[in-house]
Amino acid sequence: MTNFPKSIVFITFLLNLSNSYSSLSSLQDRAADKTLEALLSQTSRKELSSVISSMPEKVQQRLKGKVLVKYKDAIDKALPTSFKELKGHTKAINSVAFSPCGNFALTGSDDKTARLWNLVTGATIRELKGHTYSVGSVAFSPCGKYALTGSNDRTARLWNLATGTTIKELKGHTDRLTSVALSPCGKCALTASGANTVYLQDLTAGTTIKELKGHTYWVTSVTFSPCGEYALTGSIDETARLWNLATGTTIKEFKGHINQVRSVAFSPCGKYALTGSIDETARLWNLATGTTIKELRGHTNLVASVAFSPCGNYALTGSDDNTVRLWHLATGTAIKELKDPGSSVAFSPCGKYVLTASIDNTARLWLLPQLKTLNLEQLLFVLTS
Repeated sequence: MTNFPKSIVFITFLLNLSNSYSSLSSLQDRAADKTLEALLSQTSRKELSSVISSMPEKVQQRLKGKVLVKYKDAIDKALPTSFKELKGHTKAINSVAFSPCGNFALTGSDDKTARLWNLVTGATIRELKGHTYSVGSVAFSPCGKYALTGSNDRTARLWNLATGTTIKELKGHTDRLTSVALSPCGKCALTASGANTVYLQDLTAGTTIKELKGHTYWVTSVTFSPCGEYALTGSIDETARLWNLATGTTIKEFKGHINQVRSVAFSPCGKYALTGSIDETARLWNLATGTTIKELRGHTNLVASVAFSPCGNYALTGSDDNTVRLWHLATGTAIKELKDPGSSVAFSPCGKYVLTASIDNTARLWLLPQLKTLNLEQLLFVLTS
């Protein structure tokens, strides 16, 4: 049996004294600091693993949060980030999306076009022309063969990516389109506009199935739930809404932001939501209760875009403060900051890459190695290796 230093044995015992984690908060905070220092002084991987595995999950999460905060600079150096630039647009890029396979990207721009990119080479494969005003939102179909774009010209277009031609033009909105989304089955679309409404549309017939009414100002962002039965919307009216698409009714209204909600996202499991706001914060919500789980603070300007990692443990936020932040959702801690004006952000399907859009007419591909499965033990080894 391994002989642990007495300090580690004692502190680990102390941290296990009570199941009521909150009742010993300050005591455990001090103990956690000492435990962290003791753990980082260990040289044996086997010994370190044994100590960590003996800790309750809540203790591990608290320690992880402390590692991320206390050793942020060291972690940044240990987790290198590189990027590839996608250049070709002649005006600001408003929206980015990864293809389902992760090898391609879509971008929408103020230059009235959308582009399909090869992420291996960084080259444009197709330029999608047809809109008469800015393209504010783009989305891939689940099969990856089609794209949906939304424009200030009040229309959405469904494109054949192999030919670069428009298959269907969706009309009916009386104001600019702010956001579009394709359903998991690929047969329906959601289109949001400045007229306070969202349309659920049949892509085969090109007709409106449901009109989602309830917001009192522009709808800025819309997305389908992973199962396709629900929708999430964000609005300038400072709220987000969860909708039942079968009935077209609001299930839950999410209040808490003190300014416009600019971006929304569903978690991969469909139980949580992310919202980004002009109030410089992002929020993680419990969809069942409608309550805020975590408030992500740190940006110094509006949060324009939010995204969940494929594993659901991390979030991306893009802000007008010229940074993109990667957050650990269990602790609400920012663990990485990318210097880029992120008007739109997206995670790759594998979780190792990030796309960001910028007002400098460029989209960037960033590499985020190790972050998909990073746990407390791995974090400590990053610092002790």
